[in-house]
Amino acid sequence: MNTDILNKQNYFQAAGVISALTPVFKQLDEVLPVVSALSRADSRFSNIESMLSVASGALNELSLTLQAVTHDDKQQAADRGMRELMHLCNNRLAKIPDEMAWERRKFTSSVGEFDSLFNDLIKRGYSADQAERVLVDSPRPSAESYYTKQWALEAEQSALETFCKDFPRYDQAVLAGTRFANWSKDSLNSGMAELARLCAERVKALNDKVEWSRKKFKMDMAEFKRGNAHQPNESAASAVCVAARS
Repeated sequence: MNTDILNKQNYFQAAGVISALTPVFKQLDEVLPVVSALSRADSRFSNIESMLSVASGALNELSLTLQAVTHDDKQQAADRGMRELMHLCNNRLAKIPDEMAWERRKFTSSVGEFDSLFNDLIKRGYSADQAERVLVDSPRPSAESYYTKQWALEAEQSALETFCKDFPRYDQAVLAGTRFANWSKDSLNSGMAELARLCAERVKALNDKVEWSRKKFKMDMAEFKRGNAHQPNESAASAVCVAARS
């Protein structure tokens, strides 16, 4: 990325100066003819006319430079496809909170289910080691794995938010570690591949949801048979599967 690009604060400062100069030029257009007339009538005003002319030229050069710089920086962002990348980042940002909430619900529910089964086995005379072996196919959920996923999602969210606010620079270095780290405008040519990847991710997430619903129903049924819970709602579990696949 070209480092000679204004950051967001500088960009809007420049835009503010451009706006502020507009009435100044209007006033100068009114003042200069008057000072010029005074200078012709009285030589004591000649230096003032000269200074005003120099100041007017400098301010005009400043305005033209600011306009050129702000235009160039916006154009660079457009040439790099930043509007398209922003769209992708915002779409991803919209999904992260739901993904975090789903992981949290899944982990909490898994821990609760495991503890219930584990404690039931302990009450029935199993040792802790024996109970762990009985539940080998449904082991205790890993808190480390859960928090690692959550921290990764939080880091991704922070990076995407930082990038989206970085107008007009849009420094892609902040996207390191995200799916957009190596994104370029050429990626637009492989849009169908990206769409296919996103669809595959969505299908996997839905399949995980279906599998978890089935697993939870099976565990609830086991609890029901032991007399520790009400009979699980099979139709509700089926509805989750149908909704996920529709």
